[in-house]
Amino acid sequence: MDVLLRSHPGVVLPSEVKETFYFNDDSIHARGEDWFKALFATAEPLLKRGEVGPSYFHSESALPRIRAAAPDCRIICSLRDPAARLYSFYLHLLQRGEVRAGEAFLDVLDQRPFLLETARYGHHTKRWQQAFGRERVTVLQYEDLLHDKQGLVDSLCAGIGIDSIKVVDEMSGRVNESLMPSNQRVTRVAYSVARYLRRHGFHQLTNTAKNSGVRRLLFSSYSEKPRLSSDEQAVVHARLRDDLDLLSECVERRFDWQQPE
Repeated sequence: MDVLLRSHPGVVLPSEVKETFYFNDDSIHARGEDWFKALFATAEPLLKRGEVGPSYFHSESALPRIRAAAPDCRIICSLRDPAARLYSFYLHLLQRGEVRAGEAFLDVLDQRPFLLETARYGHHTKRWQQAFGRERVTVLQYEDLLHDKQGLVDSLCAGIGIDSIKVVDEMSGRVNESLMPSNQRVTRVAYSVARYLRRHGFHQLTNTAKNSGVRRLLFSSYSEKPRLSSDEQAVVHARLRDDLDLLSECVERRFDWQQPE
C-alpha cells in the first residue's frame, strides 16, 4: 500500500519513514502534532495526507488518538489471510532473532497470545466502524494484489476519496521478504539499535544504514524457506472462526481465505 500511495499525485506520506508509530507509541506521540506534521514533505491543502500504519489496526491507543486528531478521516484496512499474515510475522521474528531457529509456528502463537489478538479482524474492524462510521472504513483483501491489482487500487482510491491511477508493475513488488539471520544475537542487537534510532527521529541515519550493505552482513537467504502448512492454516482459522464470521457481518462479504458457509 505504501508503494501504491507514494505513486499517487494526490497523496502525501511521511517522506523519510514508512511507519511513524506516532499514534500508538506514547513516547513518540508526546512529541506533539507539529513534530508529526513536519514528517510530511508538503502541506498543500489539496493533497490527502496519510500514513500506512499496520500496527494501528489492533492498537487500543491509536484509534482514539486518530479520531481526536482527524475525526473525519478515511480508514483503509487491507486484510490478508490471518494464518498467512501471522506466519509472515513469525518469519520476521525469526529474522530479528526474537524466536529461536526451529521453534514451531504454532508454539510461538501459544507463547505470545497477543499475536492472535492482532488477527481478530472482525473485532477490530467493528471498533473502527463504530468510531468513524461504516462509510469511512474501507476493507480490502490483500490477496487482490496478486489477482486483481487494478481493482484493488480502484477500491483503495475510492475509499480515500481520490481519483484512481493506472497500475504498473513497479507499484506492487515485494518489499519485506523474510531472510535468515546470520547470527541471532548480533541481529537482535542491530534491530534494537534501529528501533532506538527511529524512535528518536534519526530516520535518515537508519535508512542510510539499511541501504549501505549492512543487511548483507546480518542476513542470508533461506536455502529452503519455511512454509505455512495446510494443517497450521486450519488451526489458525479454527481459532478465529467466530471472529471471521463477525468480520463478514461487518463488511457484508466473505473473503477468499474464509471457509465456505
